[in-house]
Amino acid sequence: MYIFFLLHITAVYITLNMMQTMLAIFITIMILRAGHSSSSKPVPAWIRNLVLHRLAKVVCMHHARVEPNRTTPTDGRHNEGGSALILEGDDTQDSTAASTPVCKLPPDVMEILSRAHGSAMSREQEAEIEGDWMKVAMVLDRICFILFLVIIIAEIVVFTLVMLFSETSISSQQIETPHA
Repeated sequence: MYIFFLLHITAVYITLNMMQTMLAIFITIMILRAGHSSSSKPVPAWIRNLVLHRLAKVVCMHHARVEPNRTTPTDGRHNEGGSALILEGDDTQDSTAASTPVCKLPPDVMEILSRAHGSAMSREQEAEIEGDWMKVAMVLDRICFILFLVIIIAEIVVFTLVMLFSETSISSQQIETPHA
């Protein structure tokens, strides 16, 4: 009787572990697809809010916030007209002197520079989008790790308790029934 009980508990334990493994592989594939996708779509606002701001705090993962407008130069100078070459470097000049054109460029050179700048900005935006998706994947990965860790610990505790109580109940049944 006790051997059949042990076989039944072992079968249930192995079945639960196989289901957990299948679920873990499925979730891993989804997280890898989210983190390493070649999609140029930005992270939707609701996913950014839910995963990067709220769930990241729950699992103690604090990421640097992405500034919405990072297209301006870091020193605060602006090229209003966009048709002149601005020299940067001397911090003693005021902002109006810094935005005055130094030399005029031919239109074809300006077009080439404009395309190069647009290409660089496009690559920067793609890298930022890819980084955001990687952050989402990292937070989801941490959440799944914690979830599976809790499930495995609970499973071990439950099966250990079942084995202990079944062993004591079987041994108490053997003591109570006299042998004929």
